[in-house]
Amino acid sequence: MYSTCLYCHTSLGANEVLETFPVGRRLAYDPARGRLWVVCPACARWNLSPLEERWEAIEQAERLHAATKLKVGSENISLARLAQGTEVVRIGGPTRTELATWRYGDSFHRRRKRNLLLAGTVVGAGAVAVAGGLVAGGAGVLIAAQLAMSINSYARQGNPGKTLTRIRTAERGVFSINAMQLRWSYLGQDTDGGLVLQLGVSKGGMGDKPILVRGADATAALRKMLPAVNRMGGTRTEIEGALERLAQAGTPERLLGSI
Repeated sequence: MYSTCLYCHTSLGANEVLETFPVGRRLAYDPARGRLWVVCPACARWNLSPLEERWEAIEQAERLHAATKLKVGSENISLARLAQGTEVVRIGGPTRTELATWRYGDSFHRRRKRNLLLAGTVVGAGAVAVAGGLVAGGAGVLIAAQLAMSINSYARQGNPGKTLTRIRTAERGVFSINAMQLRWSYLGQDTDGGLVLQLGVSKGGMGDKPILVRGADATAALRKMLPAVNRMGGTRTEIEGALERLAQAGTPERLLGSI
């Protein structure tokens, strides 16, 4: 039984309510599909529990949820607060939008607050550098201005050389993508109407020959790349708007095709 988040490696905490599954302070379960997640208190990601440890815990969570009178949620998803601050989220036949709101809303919102705070700190450092250049005068102003521009770019886009994800391609095998390569990657439609992803194209032509990833491989690559593109997260209004757009398209593939 794991005790730390699979994504950020923070401790998931513990509870004394579920005797057969004492991990986590907030848990989500789907009794119809037999799934049990522990929600990380730090990054809000849902960690799927091992198969052999779910069933008794799901049955106990269902009994406790049913016995709790005060619940928050909708007809298909509801949260019950149990003893000692433990919370359980029951999932039962939700729409894609409902489930995505519950599962990813807090994660995007926390990401936005964290990165806005980081960007503000870094931009503040840039302002200090400019002020120092003004005091120094002459060449100091130019150097400080260049430093401030670099700091501002770093705050918005992150370290350009840092590897963000690795993608398996037919031409190169496993291909590493950093922030700079991500900027010069393009998404389009192939001749057969499917998705085609063009990787590794730089503005000045300094990059390698473009790598094309198509179809299901392109979709798999996007799952890894899009979180890096949207490193600033989003407000709750933006998240709800994106989910509504996804619901109208019907599938992620249709949405990407329309874009």
